[in-house]
Amino acid sequence: MLRAIVGVLGAVAALVPEKTIERFERVALEESGDRHLEPRARTAVRVEGILTVGASLLGGATFAGLMKLTGAFGAVLLLFPGRYQRLAGRLLYGDPEAVEWSDAFADRVRLVGVIYLLLVARALGRDRKNDRREANGESVEKTTARSSLRSVSPRGRR
Repeated sequence: MLRAIVGVLGAVAALVPEKTIERFERVALEESGDRHLEPRARTAVRVEGILTVGASLLGGATFAGLMKLTGAFGAVLLLFPGRYQRLAGRLLYGDPEAVEWSDAFADRVRLVGVIYLLLVARALGRDRKNDRREANGESVEKTTARSSLRSVSPRGRR
């Protein structure tokens, strides 16, 4: 289920990067302020969406890697929201000094970081639980982040 949700979110980002950026801006920025979005921002959001869809479709180790990267990113958001804000300003806007960030931005970013970490812990925890079951000879449904690729690869066939 998580893979499907992540895949849909990736597809939305890939298909409508402008809307994705607009939603980010509604949450992250004050209404006032003169800002110029860098052209590369739309391309970066689209590429991120495509890679997310690809990892979601492939599943297995690819999706597990995406989840680990998401966890690392979640930790950065939780622990260093100011650094993320400065980085996002430089990557998204031609003049990051002209961007007026919302007063609640740091709290919102930390919340996103916590959500990312919880999702990753759930996904990878399920993998570990299923690995233990397999080691004990129990039957395990192949729907976890790593197991779906093993079930279709030549090495993973049983």
